Order: sequence, then C-alpha cells, then structure tokens
Amino acid sequence: MIGAGMLLDTFSDSQFKLFEVLGKRFLFRADPISSYELDEKSWNFLQLCRRYASEKKSDAGKKGDDGLLDYVGRHMERAEAVRLLGEITSMFATIPEAESSTLDLPEEDSVEYAVFNISHACNMKCDYCSVEQGRFGGSEKLMSKETARKAVDFIIQHYKKEAIAFGFFGGEPLVNFDTLQFIVEYGKSLAEQEGKKASFYLTTNGTLLTEDVVDFLEEHRFHMIASLDGPKHLHDRMRKFRDGRGTFDTIFRNLERIRNTPLSQRTTLRSTYANESSNLLERLIFLGNLVDAGYGIGFSVEPAMFLPNDSEYISPPEQFAALIPDYNRYAEIFLQKLKDGEPIRFFHLCHFLTRMKRKTKFYRDCGCGTSYVVINPDGHLHSCHQEWDNGIGDIHSGFDDSAREWWSARTVEEKSDCSACWARYVCGGGCEMEYSPASDCAAFVTSRQFECQMKQHLIKLAIWIISELQRDDHHDESG
Repeated sequence: MIGAGMLLDTFSDSQFKLFEVLGKRFLFRADPISSYELDEKSWNFLQLCRRYASEKKSDAGKKGDDGLLDYVGRHMERAEAVRLLGEITSMFATIPEAESSTLDLPEEDSVEYAVFNISHACNMKCDYCSVEQGRFGGSEKLMSKETARKAVDFIIQHYKKEAIAFGFFGGEPLVNFDTLQFIVEYGKSLAEQEGKKASFYLTTNGTLLTEDVVDFLEEHRFHMIASLDGPKHLHDRMRKFRDGRGTFDTIFRNLERIRNTPLSQRTTLRSTYANESSNLLERLIFLGNLVDAGYGIGFSVEPAMFLPNDSEYISPPEQFAALIPDYNRYAEIFLQKLKDGEPIRFFHLCHFLTRMKRKTKFYRDCGCGTSYVVINPDGHLHSCHQEWDNGIGDIHSGFDDSAREWWSARTVEEKSDCSACWARYVCGGGCEMEYSPASDCAAFVTSRQFECQMKQHLIKLAIWIISELQRDDHHDESG
C-alpha cells in the first residue's frame, strides 16, 4: 500500500482528477495513466481526502494514516474509512507503469512528414479563415515547379525512414494542381530510386475536385481531408466563394464523385465552428450520417483557431459549457454504435479512446518543427502549415538548428499551461502553434483555453465509454 501520506502528497490537480460525467463518477490518475469508476462511498471518501489535504497543506502528509482517518472519521465510520483507504491505496499500487511516447525529437535533422504549402492563394473567402485566404499576410503566390523540384530533393535528402509522407496544404492546394502533380510524380520517382515508398495527403476545400483531379488522387492513393462544416445552412454561413456565394452545393456535388470509392475510404470530412451558435450536435450527426453513407471514412468537428489579428470568430472558454450537452449526447450515440458493431467515425473520440486504452504517455501532440516540416512557395521551411512566425530555415541553406531546438523543447512538462494539467499525458499538449512566438496575442490565448476545455471533456467521455463497455463485458461474463 502507498498509505495516506503518499496519497495526500500526490493528491494534486496535476496528478489526480475527480469528475462526474453522464451520471458516473471517476478518478483519473495522470501518471501512470489510469482511471477508476467510483461508487458513492469511494467518491465521498476521496472528496474528504481532498478537503483534508487542502486544509492541512503544510503537514497533511506527515500525520500518516491516523491523521487522515481521524479527519474522515468525523464524516463516516472509521472502520469504513479504513476499508476504503486500503482499497484505494491497493488499487494504486497495482497499476503498471505506462510506456513512454515515441513522439520525441527524431535523430539529427531527419524529416518524417513533409507538407508542401504550394499555394498562398484560395478560390474561397471563408469568414473565419486563419491564413487570410491563404496569403499569410502577404500577396498571393504559387510554388513553381523549379522550387518544387529543389524542395523534393531537400526532403528526400533529409528523410531517414523507408516510407516518405508528402502532404499538400495552402491556401487551396488544388489552385496549383500542375505543381502538385509534378511533386507527386517526381517525388515518387526519386523515392523509388532511394528504395523508399511514398504516400500522399491532401487538405482541400473540396470545390476543385473535378473528375480529372479525383482520378489522379485515386491513381496515387491519396489520403484526403475535405472541409464541410455541416448542413447547407450551417456550411454556407461561413464558407463562401469570393463573390459571396455559398460553396455547399459545389462541394457536395464533388463529393458524390468519391462516394463509395476507395478514395472515400481514405477521406476525412472536417467541420469548423466559430464563435456563434455552433449547432454542434447537428453537425456531428450530419457528418456521421454522410460517412455512414459512403462519403468518407471519418469526420472531425473543431473550433476555429489561429486568428492572430482578429479574435471575432474565436470561441471564448466560458462558452464551452454550453457545448457539453451536445458532446455528451453524441458520446451516447457513439457508444451505441460501438455496442451494435457499427463503424465508429468521430475522430476526436476515437483518438482519445485509443490513447486511454494504450495508456501511453504523450509528451508532444505532433512533430511540429522537428519531424514535421513545411515548405512554402518560396522554399522557406516552417514548423507548421500555419506559417505564422515559425520559420526553421530554407531549402537552399538548410535547417536553422536553434529554431528547431526551440520547438523540440516544447513538451507538456515544459509548457506552463500543461505541466499542472491532469490530462497532459493523454492530450500531449495540444497544438504546438498555440505556444509559438506569435501565441501571446489575445486570440491565441483564448483559442488555447477553449481547446483545453474541449480536449479535457473529450477525454472524460472516452473514459466513460470505456467504463460502459467494461460494464457490459462484465455482465456478459456473469450472465
């Protein structure tokens, strides 16, 4: 047993979290990652432990079991308190250590995922656009084939793994489809010469998915993220062509081209909601129905972020509470799909379910600035496809080692907002760009706070789903 002293020494918000969700009570432990469903007596006992630790901050751990039991004994029978203390400390003592994350700094200057921002231009004008219609504060610009060739050469040179991942972002990358085709064909040829396998990923607004484009994406087995905010009345509110027309009809017609094709099984539909009436549940159900109907393999629904010059569309953290009922209701729908043996599609719940089941600690949530590298139309290297103030070199002179070191040091244990958070090792610290040199502006801070609340609640829902599935398994075994 770890005893009352150690229990109270570690009973802090950074190590333990007591919470209620969907009628159940849980205790989450940050390290090692573990969660426990609590009955009413255990819940009350742990609440008393927290109160005792708070009231006796200076010496709570020094008085051992007797000090705690004397305090708890004022509120419940001492024999019951002794039993609960023994159960809980034994429970903690039998937890195996979690494995360390593999998301660490890669060897030397290697690259594991290269994103080509081939277009600083877009054929749309979304109200909440985070990159100023793809211009990133400058003028419209497309990557030339000459720059693309040098960029591919650079990536192949710095790629140490057997499989090479090429991503395409913008702006809207399909505005520069000729260069995209060149990179794919040249990159695949060069990779084969090096004995490597190339894979390709595209993030698109969906308006330029012509038959020729879809055929090319299918031929080269692209994985795709296509933006669709929800039903027409929600999507067209924010996502418009430059002349103000809504884009839903065009995108939906294009998505019909991939429905029930192999490409659809490598396509994720992504919705973004802004600081407004989010209609979250309506979006979740609509996109879930679309992927069930063969338009994709999964979907995500996320808040608008990365608006360093304008916070109008950023969701303030105090608004998150209004979204909890919608998240909770969809978690119930998600659980029923699991029980019925149906495919589960909502990325964020799948993501945190996987992390909770594996119990692996994540110190970073992506390889931003280290294994993840972005090349812009001029050949400049960036740590993230959101290019705000995150340069790490260029394809002519190579990496800026000091700039990359800054990004590699941004683990959950180094970030002030993350180091004391109970969810840090499951979350991994969230988006690295929200801690970039540009992140001190009010909009980034607000965005980060909202994202933290969202991810913490999704982790709670993942824990609830696991608990419900374990209960059903137990009933099946006992039945």
